[in-house]
Amino acid sequence: MLELNTDRLRILCLDLTNFKLYINEHGNMQRNIGIQVTVEALPDELKSVFQSAYEQATADNKNYVWYTVWQIISKTNNCAVGGICFKGRPNIDGEVEIGYGTEPDYQNKGYMTEAVKAIIQWAMKQDEVLYIIAETEKSNIASHKVLEKNGMKVYKETDTSLWWRYNSA
Repeated sequence: MLELNTDRLRILCLDLTNFKLYINEHGNMQRNIGIQVTVEALPDELKSVFQSAYEQATADNKNYVWYTVWQIISKTNNCAVGGICFKGRPNIDGEVEIGYGTEPDYQNKGYMTEAVKAIIQWAMKQDEVLYIIAETEKSNIASHKVLEKNGMKVYKETDTSLWWRYNSA
């Protein structure tokens, strides 16, 4: 499996087998990748979101990295502190969208800022990627700070959301 490393984190790109376990047998996925089991089952609302991504990943399995979950693992505790994903392959303009979440016990410790930096660095090395984008709720100040610290800037606004973009230029 593809793995990125930072000072404190391993960011593990789940292969299709582990992605399926992530959705349906979360605890078994954690056991399978050799980390501490902290959650036995994914909440139902997340299962449906990731099931759609899993179907896209299996249909385009050569490019599964753009659909799967990347587990963010604390090197110190050997447990998942969050997850990050791309929301599909880069579009015709070279944009790829990221989404992420941090487990409550690990929020406000800089883990997501570190993980987003690593995923941006990896993605920007891929030939078809020119921009990383992300959507946040206007009220999600913590997420705004993560994106700002990683050099992303607001480029679009709706009534409820801010859209952020990173480019290396």
